[in-house]
Amino acid sequence: MLLVAEQLEFDFTFGCPSIEAEYYREGAQDLIQRLVPPDLLEEGEGHLAAKRARFSDLLPMISWSELNKAPCALSVLLLCKYRLNACNFFYDMISRWLMPNKRVNVELFFASDVRLPHLSEELLSVAEIVIYLKSASEVEEVRRNLHAIETEIRLGVVSHYHARRILEFKGLSLDGKTAMIQEKISSLIQSHSKDFDTGIFSQMRQFLVTCPEDFKACRDYHHISRIISNLHSLRKMLKQSRDVFPSKRHVIVKFLKTQLKEGRAVKPVLGILVGLNFLNEHEIFEMSQIVRAIQKFVPRAKLVEHSAFADRISDANQQTLYLEVEKELGFDFTHDEVQKLRNELPDAIKNAIEPLNRPLFMPRNDEEVLRNIMSLARQIFFAPACRVPLFCALIARSISIKHALRFMRSSLKY
Repeated sequence: MLLVAEQLEFDFTFGCPSIEAEYYREGAQDLIQRLVPPDLLEEGEGHLAAKRARFSDLLPMISWSELNKAPCALSVLLLCKYRLNACNFFYDMISRWLMPNKRVNVELFFASDVRLPHLSEELLSVAEIVIYLKSASEVEEVRRNLHAIETEIRLGVVSHYHARRILEFKGLSLDGKTAMIQEKISSLIQSHSKDFDTGIFSQMRQFLVTCPEDFKACRDYHHISRIISNLHSLRKMLKQSRDVFPSKRHVIVKFLKTQLKEGRAVKPVLGILVGLNFLNEHEIFEMSQIVRAIQKFVPRAKLVEHSAFADRISDANQQTLYLEVEKELGFDFTHDEVQKLRNELPDAIKNAIEPLNRPLFMPRNDEEVLRNIMSLARQIFFAPACRVPLFCALIARSISIKHALRFMRSSLKY
């Protein structure tokens, strides 16, 4: 007979001499004996390949102690193939979602990575969590939820994708959602290193800091990750196009259909990403211009509140924008409408870019100039150093408030 102690191998060593590795080895050994069928731990004359196949089919193994009368302790055990953060997912599911309306009291949590060479060549994770149930109502709630939680744990410890979806479906906190976005962006760099570089992290930080909490709350992490990655791609494509044709206007438009969740209500929206370049520093393109351009082709479209973001700070010669539009009465955008926007919107955006006209070259409105002078006369009373030069400038040149304030700031420097 092959004992568990002879099979168990740890893939790590403790660097701290005050910690006894044997204590943790014995803890993991005890959990394996409680989880794995005894006949699989015996080295008899049976076929080893059959035992390995059976062991693999049983993974992940989950078991829990009997629920007794309150107050009582419930122990839940897990043995699964190693996956990064699988034990964290196991802990979150039991501590946060076994009783969704309250945070349970975790009395003990133990987790370790182990090897069982006799049964599997893969690294395994073993864990135990013990929670304390104070009342009969808590025992009944756990009894109702335990089987559903077990099913979700089985999915989540095997698949990182399912783990993210399960936690998000259960109402993951905004901080947790931000962490999932960061993890998604990291995976994009690893799997698509030619398309995404570390510069995307700057794009991600800027976007997450700029967007309000309400924006993140009603959109899933997958959609926010798509926004960030597409904005990064737009910037790279624009820069490449400008390098090849610096004197040409470039406009790139992408569309992302998604749904917003507000409580139990779900409404379809169309996300629009725009990248464009400026041919001189005195050109402007504002969010209201793109909304008007969209409404030319879809008259009932309107801007979703707090969904618009524009960035021209990182590069004055180009601008990227993101906004979402919805249709009246909550109708979804049809394929023909999206296709029409895809074909027509780039040219409409090119025509909507406006040159910035300086007030000095615009027709003068004497009444407005006089009103500005009187308003500024009251304001500059508290700035003696610039009273005379500013008033003279206003009378002699009849300039606008904007230029007067600029003159006042320059005067105050001296």
